[in-house]
This record gives sequence, C-alpha cells and structure tokens, in this order.
Amino acid sequence: MNTLVFSISGAIILYLLGHSDKSPLLRFGMLLPIVLSGLTGSFLLYAGLLSGNTQIPIRHLNEQLGFNIFPAVDLLRLLLFIFGLLHGLVALGSIWLLCLLR
Repeated sequence: MNTLVFSISGAIILYLLGHSDKSPLLRFGMLLPIVLSGLTGSFLLYAGLLSGNTQIPIRHLNEQLGFNIFPAVDLLRLLLFIFGLLHGLVALGSIWLLCLLR
C-alpha cells in the first residue's frame, strides 16, 4: 500500500512540475496526492494508536495457547508510526508545492 501511494504521488508531482507552464488548472492535480497521503497517514497513525491496546491481550492469548513466541507488536507499532509520519510529510510537501505552483 505504501509503495502504491508513494508511486502515485511521485508520478503526479513529477508530471506537474514538468508541465506546470501549460495550464494553470494543472496545479489542482496536486489535490490527489494531498488527500491520498493525508488519509493514508492518518489511517496509519490511528492504527498505530490502536495497536498499543492489543499487545497485552495477545500475550495472554499466547500463554493460554501454550505458544513460546508472540508477534512483535512493538515493531508493528513503530513501523505504523514511521510510515504515518512519512505520509504526513508527503502531504505537507504537496501542499507546499501547490502553493509554489501559483
């Protein structure tokens, strides 16, 4: 999902930077990367917050089932926060570029 969102945003931004002199309405194409990255980033940050509440029940469930290992929920939470912040930076950078393309 991250690769898809970053590649779509990057392709649109590169196209608009190369063809921004053709039409002033092309700058509104920046709205898609802004919305896409903003929604994906907020979803990932929210999922990171929710994953903190699942670590203790997962450990108890693993103990009850007799498993010796349990999933690395801390690593999942860290990656969710990192990618959520990266998507937020892409959204902010897209807003900045939209302001520059005026």
